[in-house]
Amino acid sequence: MAPVVTEVAAPVAAPIQPPAPLQAAHPEPVAPSVGIDALRSKDLTVYSEEQLATISRAKGHALEDVLALRAEQQLLKDFDATGA
Repeated sequence: MAPVVTEVAAPVAAPIQPPAPLQAAHPEPVAPSVGIDALRSKDLTVYSEEQLATISRAKGHALEDVLALRAEQQLLKDFDATGA
């Protein structure tokens, strides 16, 4: 008697799925009324640009906004220092 030969179907590959979208590496931005205004009460002039970059990332602010606020504070300090 001849051996029985059965065909084995090749495994079907699972459909290729696109990768899941990447999540943002930084936190959601804080509402402007809560966010950047909260930094106005801090003296940002004592921080380096690198420190401000870290703060802005942690708080969800644009670095440009934080640097602009620091520049504004520095102008006010300089103006007050002149006694004008």
